[in-house]
Amino acid sequence: MLGAIKAMFKRGETVADPVPEIPERARTTVLDTTPKIRERFPGVKHLAINLTIRAPFQEMEPTLNNRSLGPDSVAFFHFRCKNPDCKQGGFDLTKDLEQAIAQRQQSAAGRQVCQGFRTGNNMNHQACHFELNYKVNISYD
Repeated sequence: MLGAIKAMFKRGETVADPVPEIPERARTTVLDTTPKIRERFPGVKHLAINLTIRAPFQEMEPTLNNRSLGPDSVAFFHFRCKNPDCKQGGFDLTKDLEQAIAQRQQSAAGRQVCQGFRTGNNMNHQACHFELNYKVNISYD
């Protein structure tokens, strides 16, 4: 993994913190113990999150996903990478949303690149590079 990250730096690419992969059983436990929106972000009435996940070379159709979260929704903002060969990847919007809400922004948008690795025949742990573009609209009490 370290060798791949060094190679990315040599090419001038930036590396975000890797998103830990959460196994399905552990994911259910995490969801059960994650606070609700109203507990984590008092004063937030609604979050509308629009996600588009794209392959790095457009080799497949983009995946569109919309989430509508109210005060009783779980405040969990980790999304899986849509690359079926990706390991240890995904996207975590938690920090971005915390920052937008702390600044009482009405909307925020951004882009993240999956830091996972593709596995499979002849891939030798190549970087995944699937891309998440998001836009969130935030309503406050």
